[in-house]
Amino acid sequence: YGEAAPGEQGHKRVDGPPVSWVAQRLGDGASFACTLTPPQPLSDIFLGHLELTREHFAAALSLAEARERWARFQRPDDLLTVIQPGTARLYSYLAGEQAEYLLLKAVNIKEITGRSLDELPSVPGSGGLAGQSLGRATKRLDIAISLVRQLNALANGRPIDAALVAGS
Repeated sequence: YGEAAPGEQGHKRVDGPPVSWVAQRLGDGASFACTLTPPQPLSDIFLGHLELTREHFAAALSLAEARERWARFQRPDDLLTVIQPGTARLYSYLAGEQAEYLLLKAVNIKEITGRSLDELPSVPGSGGLAGQSLGRATKRLDIAISLVRQLNALANGRPIDAALVAGS
């Protein structure tokens, strides 16, 4: 999951690289988390929205450094799974325009769980970022991981987790 910089007030947001990126490889639990140097300083209000602080950006990477770290993290047979198209666009900044991904937004989550994607609970710790929290991005990653695990259970004939449906 990635977070983008805010657009200018009163203007349509222009796509740009992420300001934070988190990922976990489900096969072995390896995780990736970084902040990237934003194009302009982030306001306190926007940092609050992201659930981050200025300290999270003290060691922010340049886009080139983030690409290099991502290239070392991602394996050739990994298939990135993202919740929404916006995350896929952010991913293209790290992995290139031709990078493949699986889009979960295309799955009718409400039919499966009775809840919309935004209503699904975050399962703390399911992202397994080994103590690295990047605020809202980590929570969204937790939701995506929980969702992928539930879809995998369904595909293998197992029932979905009642906590995902009930939100407990």
